[in-house]
Amino acid sequence: MKTRTVGVIAAMGCEAEPLKARLKPLKEISTSRGTLFTLAGERTAWALMVSGVGKCNAAASAAVLIDRCRPDLLFNLGLCGSLSPDIGVGEVREVSACFQYDFDLSEADGVPPFQLPGFASPRIPLRRTGLFPAGVCATGDRFTSDPGQAEWLRRAGGELREMELGAIAQTAGKLPLLSLKAVTDRAGEHSVEEYYARKEAGLRALDAAFEQVFRFLEEGGRLL
Repeated sequence: MKTRTVGVIAAMGCEAEPLKARLKPLKEISTSRGTLFTLAGERTAWALMVSGVGKCNAAASAAVLIDRCRPDLLFNLGLCGSLSPDIGVGEVREVSACFQYDFDLSEADGVPPFQLPGFASPRIPLRRTGLFPAGVCATGDRFTSDPGQAEWLRRAGGELREMELGAIAQTAGKLPLLSLKAVTDRAGEHSVEEYYARKEAGLRALDAAFEQVFRFLEEGGRLL
């Protein structure tokens, strides 16, 4: 049976620790986007890149990982803010769909806001394990405590907010993509301060959730 290869992209080194803590790297490959780690599980081959924060970094790292490793599945692992009153700090969500809120050709081309060229709708669907509740993620190159922006993103349908996933999804194209997010803050007036106060707690929640997803993938679980 063919070994499944999972390519993991995390923006920050601390977000990559759940994987690195469970598997020792087999190889460290120097690339134009930094170091690509390859790791071996019991039934799954893993590849890991730490992209750096933001959409361009994430997209470039995803492109390198896809080109070098030809993964069967991309997996984005990280922290996020909550836009929903129903999603609290410390909770974990699997992303069901994402959109880039800072991309808008609606006035020029008459397409809906956030719709990327070559995609059928503004929201890009993702795969899920079903182990955690789902959430819609809004991606943009901005981390702000502006309550007006948070309300605008809520009205646009966002439930989570971060800075990389939409670009990874755009780069992935038809390649299956899974994303696991732990909430560190509520988007709004105090989100930056809350992020730094709750970051470590968010990382612990991310690690605990990753253990379940890691076992699911290692055991050959089928994605929704």
